Amino acid sequence: MEWIAIAAALLTGFGTTTLAFFTWRLAGTTKADVEAQWRPMLVPRFHQSAAMPGMRLHGWLGWAEVLDDNKVFLFSFQNIGKGLALKVRGSVAKPPLSATFVPCGALASPVFAVDDRTAFRFPNVAIADNRVRVRVYYADLAGHPQRTDAVYKRVPDGNPEWVVESVEPVSLS
Repeated sequence: MEWIAIAAALLTGFGTTTLAFFTWRLAGTTKADVEAQWRPMLVPRFHQSAAMPGMRLHGWLGWAEVLDDNKVFLFSFQNIGKGLALKVRGSVAKPPLSATFVPCGALASPVFAVDDRTAFRFPNVAIADNRVRVRVYYADLAGHPQRTDAVYKRVPDGNPEWVVESVEPVSLS
């Protein structure tokens, strides 16, 4: 009869360990789901309101603008996610190698709240094939790195307008 008590104790221990393992896995999955829901997402801002207070823009206000007098490329991003975007920084591809990204000027605030927006400045811009490739890096509250890649394209026919040709949010974690 002693072996029955030992077997019952072993089965109870195995069942408790199995239950603890599945509870741990469920907690990890739930944590990942909650973090994903509260991730920031930076996207190019609509052209109707790309100008930021205090910024000097010549003429057309758009998603992007090249100032001809001092060759500065301006572009604007907005946080449409539910969480804060931390450690925000931007860079622009330096032609002819589009893989070489050069940092933009410092932002007034490296933190974007929900629906917050900012404009980046990149001096000495050179435009290849009427496109400018932009990369914005940021992190969520959990510290997971994120990135948004955007390609701005100048509208042909001498029109000074720019459009966003592509946007690709990327989770680096």
